[in-house]
Amino acid sequence: MGSMVDTNEESKEEALSKDVGEEVSPLITPGDADENKRTLAIYELMGISSFAFTNGCLLSTYPIATLPVEASRMNEEYKSIILGCLLGIAGLAQLSAPVGGLYSDKCSHSFGKRRPYMAAGAVVGGVGLVFQWIGSVNTIWPLYFVAFFFSMLALNVTFAAMMGLIPDLVLPEQVGAANGIVAMMSTAGALTGFAAWYLVDSNTGSMYCVYLTFLLLSILSTLVCAREPNCRRFRNPPGPTSKPRSTYPPTSTTTSLWFLCRAPSTIWGSPL
Repeated sequence: MGSMVDTNEESKEEALSKDVGEEVSPLITPGDADENKRTLAIYELMGISSFAFTNGCLLSTYPIATLPVEASRMNEEYKSIILGCLLGIAGLAQLSAPVGGLYSDKCSHSFGKRRPYMAAGAVVGGVGLVFQWIGSVNTIWPLYFVAFFFSMLALNVTFAAMMGLIPDLVLPEQVGAANGIVAMMSTAGALTGFAAWYLVDSNTGSMYCVYLTFLLLSILSTLVCAREPNCRRFRNPPGPTSKPRSTYPPTSTTTSLWFLCRAPSTIWGSPL
């Protein structure tokens, strides 16, 4: 009698665990991403790493052309000190890159791991560039400093998320080519940035328009070419009485800006 009771209890436990396992298993998990890798065409590798073009343009023209002119407009006598402060802010803002990379590693958004961070960083960075232009035109220099800080924070997060796309989507035999394309895009962006600086005759207001144009085109290119898998997960832990609940919107969503209105925990996931 005792053995029959034990056997019935074990069979019930196995059936229960099987049912629970079937209920809480997600459609696609982050670990399945390797199975979705494929050989990418050159244009796809260039599209994925296109933000390197914008980043190269910013890194080359900001410290050598744009910021020195803005610093001299703020105060001709103390322009060196002002330029040093602006470069210090840019260096401090680079600390956001590893943080953004960490959070994007843990992101389980239906839009992908990296693209939500790239899109959000581009939006914040673009708004920051607009306010830099407003502060420069109207000589509202405190606004310029604040906008510069936030735009640098956001664009560093965008670059970190872009670099994460390479190990996520590129096959090992194509990683070398992908890294070479990133370097090529950065160099091309730097050369194009200096060419634009001379074409606009050292006009900083026009340069902000150039930055915004490059930013928009590069982000759109990445959103189209980076076909990340849907890494949905369920927020509630598995249990005999719990029902799985997806926290992400349908995969048919095509816009990249809707998630800005979502709860932060839904967008970013947990880094721990």
